[in-house]
Amino acid sequence: EAPPAASGERPAAAAQGGGGAPGEPGPKPYAQVVTARAQTRQGLFTTHRVGSRLYYEIPAKELGKEMLLVSQIARNMLGSGYGGQAVANHVLRWERRDNRV
Repeated sequence: EAPPAASGERPAAAAQGGGGAPGEPGPKPYAQVVTARAQTRQGLFTTHRVGSRLYYEIPAKELGKEMLLVSQIARNMLGSGYGGQAVANHVLRWERRDNRV
C-alpha cells in the first residue's frame, strides 16, 4: 500500500481528474460503463439503462442549477382527472460530491 500523500500533494485519483475522496477509485472510462448493451434515450438528459442500473448524462453546466419538475397524467380512466393534468411539482438540483451526482 502506498504511503499517505505528503502535505500539499494530491492523491493520484485527484491528480488524474478523479476528484474523489482519498482511497476511492476514480470514475470508469465512459466506454466501460455505457456499453453496446445500454438502452439509450434522449430527453432533458440522455439516459442509459444497463441491466438494472440507470445512468444520466448531466452536462457540467447544469450542475447546481434548480430545475422545476412537473409530473402530469398522460391518460387515465374516465372520471378521475384528465390527460395533461399536473399532479405534482418538485424542485431539483443536481450536485456533484466527490465522484457521485
